[in-house]
Amino acid sequence: MRCPVPTRTAIDFAKRKRLSEIALIISIIILISGIAAFALQIARPNFDKEYDAHHSQMEAIETGEVNTHLNNLMNQNTAEIESVTGMGLDAAAAQKALKALEDSLKNAQETANKITLALAEEEQSFDGPFMFMARHRMLILATGVILLVISLLFYIANNKTSKICLSIVRDKWLYVLLMPGLIYFVIFKYLPMWGVVIAFQEYVPYSGIFGSEWVGFNQFIRFFHTPMLKKLFVNTLLLSFMNLVLYFPAPIFLSLLLNEMRRERYKKLVQTFLYVPHFISIVIVVSITYVIFDSDGLIGRLSTSLLGKKIDFLTDPGVFRWMIVGQSIWKETGWGTIIFLAALTNVDVQLYEAAMVDGAGRMRQMWHITLPAIRSTIVLLLILRMGSVLDTGYDHLILMSNAMNREVSQTFDVFVYEQGINSADYSYATAVGLFKSVISVTLVITSNKIAHALGEPGLY
Repeated sequence: MRCPVPTRTAIDFAKRKRLSEIALIISIIILISGIAAFALQIARPNFDKEYDAHHSQMEAIETGEVNTHLNNLMNQNTAEIESVTGMGLDAAAAQKALKALEDSLKNAQETANKITLALAEEEQSFDGPFMFMARHRMLILATGVILLVISLLFYIANNKTSKICLSIVRDKWLYVLLMPGLIYFVIFKYLPMWGVVIAFQEYVPYSGIFGSEWVGFNQFIRFFHTPMLKKLFVNTLLLSFMNLVLYFPAPIFLSLLLNEMRRERYKKLVQTFLYVPHFISIVIVVSITYVIFDSDGLIGRLSTSLLGKKIDFLTDPGVFRWMIVGQSIWKETGWGTIIFLAALTNVDVQLYEAAMVDGAGRMRQMWHITLPAIRSTIVLLLILRMGSVLDTGYDHLILMSNAMNREVSQTFDVFVYEQGINSADYSYATAVGLFKSVISVTLVITSNKIAHALGEPGLY
């Protein structure tokens, strides 16, 4: 029995597939090399400055500046020797003066030779593949990213039996609909991430990202030694804890109450009124708060008449956090019920009918049927909420803060705004923001692991 001979088309396809795999491997190696070059840059933050100084010195030697200086010194010493000879000194004094001048010229020559040898030895420290990668890290990283994208497309195009390719061909119109959102996230979410590199620099807008001095982790060390670190942590965590305990359950309770309404027209009317505060600007909300809680406002006068003393809600540090949480609950609770009400639509009505036959009342139906039905949604939103524990927002707090409550209004977001916008310390502000983001990602991953351990599907 003769073995089947592969056709030319099959051979060409196999070659293209092998070439695409090789190109993919090469692009990954180049990309890893660029990342390693950045790691080397972090380990040696003054590399660029050292290399520039060394390069300038080597150029001075190559252009003959040192030799020119030696020639000038030699000519000067020769002139001095001739002048000593013409002074008419006795032989011993003239010989001594000539000896001193010759020693000076010899020492200068030896010093020049030592400088040349030292620079030659230093040149070796800047040689080698790792130093080359560090000097051209941006080019290597950009080349790796471009080649990776091209090789991935080439690999998918030449691997028609892969699940990815089959999925793209089968659902091509869904991917076309995906493109606008994907382009939006790439341009406005992922590409700006490149700007976090200034957290490791002493960024100067005039010099730009590529021209600013690399300082490694100096900005983070500076932040960890700031006296405000403890206050920032305490204020941020207290406000986030209050939001987590008071604000997060509010949409759940409200959606359960709305779900118990039986008159649809009245339910839709209530939902409409609950959604309206979400569309009101936080500036308007703060203005309303100032009008109502001012000492001459409605709540201010009422508290004075009931308690017999004046309470300044807007300047009292102990009331500040409660005001912030209360405004958030009033503004966003109604809007937060949308996702829970959508989850409640998937609950089988027959479960309620069976519970009623068994004699379960409204509260037992809510506890044993409604809440378990939206438990996975609650866990998912709780995991996402953990990612924003350190994210308190700056606009709301800045609008509500004043000289009297500034001690409790200073959070990470306000600190980043003040350092980055008011003080124009962009690298420091970026370092603080990056630190906050790393903590948030860690909390999301940890919360997701805990959810899996408890038997919930989690975020991913």
